[in-house]
Amino acid sequence: MDIYKFKLAPAATNTPLPFKPVERPLKKWLDSLEGLTDIEKAQKILFVIQTLNEIKTVSSTQKIGLFAIIYHFFEQRLKQLKREILSYTLPLSTQQQSNIEHIVWIYSELANSFTTHCGIKKNTHSSAQAIYLGLQALTQAYIYISMIYQQPFAQFWKRSYLLYGLAFQQGLLEKKVSTNEQYIDTINKSFKHLLALYHCGLDQLRPNDIFVVSSCVEKYISNMQMTSTPPQNLAHYSAFNLYSDHPPAPLSRIDKTEKCIIHFFSAYEVAKELFSNAKNEASGTGILKSISHETILQAAKSLSMTQKRKYTRFNDLITKEGIIGFKNIVSELAKSSTLSLPIQQSQPSPPSPQLGLVTQEEQSIAGMKNKLGHEERNSYLSKKTQTRIQQAATIFNANKEVDNTAQTIWQDSNYPQYIDPLPYTAPELNIYDSSINGYKIIVKTCNSTPIKIGEIIGIKNNSSIETGVVRRISQLTDNKLELGIKLLSLKTDLAYISLDKEEQTIIISALFLPGIKTQKTKDSVIFDNTELHDATLINLYHPDQEAILCRLSKLLHLSSAATHKELFYSHIINEN
Repeated sequence: MDIYKFKLAPAATNTPLPFKPVERPLKKWLDSLEGLTDIEKAQKILFVIQTLNEIKTVSSTQKIGLFAIIYHFFEQRLKQLKREILSYTLPLSTQQQSNIEHIVWIYSELANSFTTHCGIKKNTHSSAQAIYLGLQALTQAYIYISMIYQQPFAQFWKRSYLLYGLAFQQGLLEKKVSTNEQYIDTINKSFKHLLALYHCGLDQLRPNDIFVVSSCVEKYISNMQMTSTPPQNLAHYSAFNLYSDHPPAPLSRIDKTEKCIIHFFSAYEVAKELFSNAKNEASGTGILKSISHETILQAAKSLSMTQKRKYTRFNDLITKEGIIGFKNIVSELAKSSTLSLPIQQSQPSPPSPQLGLVTQEEQSIAGMKNKLGHEERNSYLSKKTQTRIQQAATIFNANKEVDNTAQTIWQDSNYPQYIDPLPYTAPELNIYDSSINGYKIIVKTCNSTPIKIGEIIGIKNNSSIETGVVRRISQLTDNKLELGIKLLSLKTDLAYISLDKEEQTIIISALFLPGIKTQKTKDSVIFDNTELHDATLINLYHPDQEAILCRLSKLLHLSSAATHKELFYSHIINEN
């Protein structure tokens, strides 16, 4: 089934340009947009690009200069609109859809403009700048399209190959292009960056992670090998046809019956560098750094093009009821579980931040501000910690009202009581591809719970619930998503964890997953609390079992949605 392609921008209107098409009036007009919202700026910029393209009295060299000014303005001045997209989950609201459409349309129209005017043989500097910025605009469009898990618009790949081919013909591939006062790049590196991103498996990444991976890949892109001559060993190579509108693929998938000029490339060495430096490239601290590290490793594996399917897949269409989200699975299991809370139940633990909703730079400050603004949370902190926070209040001026975004992300109300069922409509899951390791599922997004990479998903199977994690997302239609699910367990039990910390007993809701002997997996537990670290000693409670003293062991899965850890049982621990 074809993945949903991003739709093209609407046709231009016959409205006059609001300024004289020269540099100074354009800059003055752009400055006049400052009082508008970002989406209003984007709408006006899109109109100007399309209108400027229709004007016949302005030379190609002049147009390249004007489009370059618009490109840099868009990159620098609409950052807030772009930042909002990092928190999007599917399905998108009408406003969210409009926001991302205008971003992609602007990049698309700019790329089209640069492509139209880059064949200037008398002025190699203008031609090189146009080709480079055209490729950069296409790369940015590709990144934002990938954030909502769609395929690029029609003619995307053909346009990128055309820009590369023009640079190849004019001998401009290695010509240095100054993008600003400090950074100098080449057309060859820009094109390689786009090819590498395609092979990083962006459908496996959260929006924020896509930017992290893009930045990391760009650092090592000079190691990518590209040639127009077939290499002797094609093991790690992909190919693309300069005349086609298809993405890069193994040579066996290239249609050689149509007119073609085939080029070959390998990002294997880039993947090796990325894999070796993943720990250093991972951003943030603590759990954020761990998530970033896992993300970079996953992208490196995809980029190496060495991953192969381990298990046989079966194409049998089966419809089952699903439960999306850790808390919804907990609430569903609580309806029929025999598990009861301890008699001496203490306050629930401080909630984990929803890390997928904010940038890494905002998370630590937002969390600190919120802790400072809620005295009840300080009951979980030692006196020494409280003193440090009070000292930090002076620095952050945190006794002031916390911004709405921070409140939404960190407040206790986002974490419902353990046994209270949530109002929830279970979606229908159409499983049409399955293996021992997971499923390929189609789910309708109408009135659906938000879905994101790393989300925990339950699949009802008679009286039990199978548990998996969303590994891939592809948008098929306006209201259908294809999900790649990695199966974690064939059975799921409601559980909770208790541990003593700073003279407080912390109670944490969890899912207990019995190990699967045929796959040689051990018992494990899923939770959404960042208080628990490697080797933490816990008491585990699940139905019809006495409390088991065990230790959190190997990390199996980590995302902003939940943490999945293997359990280590020790008779010595329990005897003591």
